[in-house]
Amino acid sequence: MSTLEYSWIATNAEPSVVLKNNKEFFSANMDKTIEDVKEKIKQTKDECVFAENFDFTELVEIVEKEKEKFLKWYTMEILTSPNHMQLVDKKVEEFNQTARKIKAFLKNFVVETSSDIDVSAIESIIKSLPKGSENLKRQLEKMREYYAKVEVILSGGEVDWHTLELLIKSAPKGAEKLRRKLEDIRKYFLKAEEMLTNEKVSKEELVAFFETIPMGLRVLRNKVSNAILRLEMPQQQRHMERVELQQKEEKLKE
Repeated sequence: MSTLEYSWIATNAEPSVVLKNNKEFFSANMDKTIEDVKEKIKQTKDECVFAENFDFTELVEIVEKEKEKFLKWYTMEILTSPNHMQLVDKKVEEFNQTARKIKAFLKNFVVETSSDIDVSAIESIIKSLPKGSENLKRQLEKMREYYAKVEVILSGGEVDWHTLELLIKSAPKGAEKLRRKLEDIRKYFLKAEEMLTNEKVSKEELVAFFETIPMGLRVLRNKVSNAILRLEMPQQQRHMERVELQQKEEKLKE
């Protein structure tokens, strides 16, 4: 992404003419930088499908506002100031710095989303946001909340059926691998619901299903394990009753 570059030359033109020409020069060259920002956003979306989940318009608006602020600030008073060149250099550098920060943000966005996306990746993107990106920040924070919920599920935490369905339906663009993971988890929840509500299910069937549940789904494994224990209790009770009966019979024989 290009930044605005220039050099100062002496002139005998009228101050009003100099101011007009300077403002036209800076305006035209700032427009080039703004177009570069637009092109960089387009490239980011071309390279990264995940970027389609976000509206980057605000980034363009930030540099446009910087340009408007500069042109409004650049007056005859500034032109005739003894420190004219230093003052302008400082303001132009602020404009260039804004453009560079946007470039760095977009580069970081691509890097952080080039592999498996998680909460830490989203947080890194948020930290690299240019100043004034409030709308984009809200979008990213919402995405962070989504991935935080997903991480709870993938780490085996408690999850209700409604939340799981919602997360699958709202899976972001470019997250097909994640969607498949959630759909696989849903299959286990469906199977568990089917078996745990079936009064005729046997202990052997539950044990066989339990052995297929991934270790990461701790809450689901616990539910199935508890169901197995409940089925074992009557068997243990009957065994104890038989033992007691045998003991009584042996005493009678004595």
